[in-house]
Amino acid sequence: MNNNYHFTITPLTYLHVGSGDVIEPIKYIIKDNKLYYLNQSNYIKHLVSLDKKRVYEVLDGSRLNEIAKYFYLKFDPKISDNWIYNYPVEPSVQQEYLKNLDSQNNLNEIYQFIRSSMTEYPIIPGSSLKGSIRTAILSKMAQSSRHLPNSNNKRQVEGELLKVRGDRDRYDIPNDPFKYFKVSDINIAVDNLAVKKLINIKGSSSLPKPDPQKPPMSLEEFTRWQQMNKNKVQQTSEQIDFNLEVVAPTNSSIGKGRIDIHDSFYRANQTVFEQSAGDLNNLRRLIKLLNEHYKNLLTSDSAFFNKPELSLGYKKIVADFTNLKDNECIIRMGKGAGQHSLMFEYSRQLPTTRNLIDKTAMGWCKLSFTL
Repeated sequence: MNNNYHFTITPLTYLHVGSGDVIEPIKYIIKDNKLYYLNQSNYIKHLVSLDKKRVYEVLDGSRLNEIAKYFYLKFDPKISDNWIYNYPVEPSVQQEYLKNLDSQNNLNEIYQFIRSSMTEYPIIPGSSLKGSIRTAILSKMAQSSRHLPNSNNKRQVEGELLKVRGDRDRYDIPNDPFKYFKVSDINIAVDNLAVKKLINIKGSSSLPKPDPQKPPMSLEEFTRWQQMNKNKVQQTSEQIDFNLEVVAPTNSSIGKGRIDIHDSFYRANQTVFEQSAGDLNNLRRLIKLLNEHYKNLLTSDSAFFNKPELSLGYKKIVADFTNLKDNECIIRMGKGAGQHSLMFEYSRQLPTTRNLIDKTAMGWCKLSFTL
């Protein structure tokens, strides 16, 4: 038997879920403050029909930026067969794009939001959302455990928590109960996309060092450490930046999804779940657990965001937590969420950088469930 929970998702800050793929400048055109994702086959056929000789000259003997500029100059957005979809971009994005067409050193690459392999339209993969939920559950279990192995191997710790350690004390993937916890992909309308510049700010390395003789630092302990050592975790001026496709924050939902939890998920490890995380078949309990974890995670970032120029975005997320309804929770996912979100990793993999867009942390989303 499955427990099915339907929800909608609303991005509270910019969200990027990528596969590492980039959109090369010969795959898109920016014109009239719109990004057009090209149907390359149709567009090249169109160019050949206009001037076959010139097309082959450009393709055979030109640099990538020169090919991209040729594509741009010949592009007519009125011929809709030559592009698959379009969405608005800010004037500054277009200005940078045009400037870089004349540069051999900037490829005008954009890190792409993940697409459906069938439609080429953007999706939020269910696996990404499931990972955020799994993180919160395991964090709660780790917080309640008195026998957490002092190991740098994340999988070994997870295996101990879930009691799925197999031969030679290794994490036993086939017996992981989360295989019974499924989250659907979420389709996103192209109109929700934007191109923004990500700023990666490097912070100080003056962070607490792990002590192999002591238990791992909990999320709450790390948060207290940050509050008492604000001067040690301030960001520096060192930073890198690049463009990426994002889903922009909005006041309304951008898509629908479903969580399917099979009874076997809970039965596979009922005693462990009851002792640490509670009845996870109870949706209200799951919502509470998610909010507790991600609110603590947000608090742990407070020292980093205490400067006036960064505090506004941080305070907005805090306000979003305050205004939640009973059927809502806030999670963090995608780029910017970081690999340090599991509580027991804080003493081993402390965050030394932050990914920001418009001086705000990335990846915060609200889920609204149908109760």
